[in-house]
Amino acid sequence: MGIRDFADKAKESLNTEKGENATDSAFDTVSEKADRLTGGRYSDKIDSARETADERIGNEDQQSGGDTTGEAGRAGNQGREGR
Repeated sequence: MGIRDFADKAKESLNTEKGENATDSAFDTVSEKADRLTGGRYSDKIDSARETADERIGNEDQQSGGDTTGEAGRAGNQGREGR
């Protein structure tokens, strides 16, 4: 298995519901830790970076025809509003 085969397999894995949930969970964890470490001073920038990363790696728009929020994204952002 070459590097291209590995990359193709990774893309296939990310383009599943399970892959989307895994990346959402990872992004939530990382952004929450970064927010705690910075004492909330950069919450807006951290949230923006999290959303940008999710848009670039996520697959919801490709599968659902345009809804980029998705259930996993909304569930992952509960409690993060209003910071």
